[in-house]
Formats: sequence, structure tokens, C-alpha cells
Amino acid sequence: MRQAVDKLGADHTPIDVEPGRPYALRSVTVPVIEKDGRARLALTAFGLPGCSYREDLDRYVARLVAVAAQIELPGTVLGR
Repeated sequence: MRQAVDKLGADHTPIDVEPGRPYALRSVTVPVIEKDGRARLALTAFGLPGCSYREDLDRYVARLVAVAAQIELPGTVLGR
């Protein structure tokens, strides 16, 4: 399973998003940061509009970060 997850991540390369230029974004992902600074969970938004601009991306990220900041993970996330 771990190899499958690692491969999935390797196939998704972040891009430099320039203002004023349209992009076809498939998803936006942000980490859920624990109190110790580690991230064991991520939030992903799918189903974005067919065309997004830098300003849209900034808005998507800001909303996801705000939600992620409200999540309190138990000490045993995923059995750890």
C-alpha cells in the first residue's frame, strides 16, 4: 500500500501558477498540521471549475487551510 501511495504522489507535480493566466486544475490539497508540526492527514478539493486563475487558486487554498486549522486529530490517527 505504501508503495502505491508514494507512486501516486510522484505523479503529481505542483506547477508555478502565474496571475492572469487560466489553468485546468484537477484538485487542490493542503495538509492538516498537528500540534507537533507533523502532517498525517490532508484535505483535497475536487470538482473545481474547468478554468481557474491564480486568484481562484489562492481562494481555494485559503478556504481549505481555514478548514484544516479547525481539525483536531486524535493521538491515534490511522492506528498510530
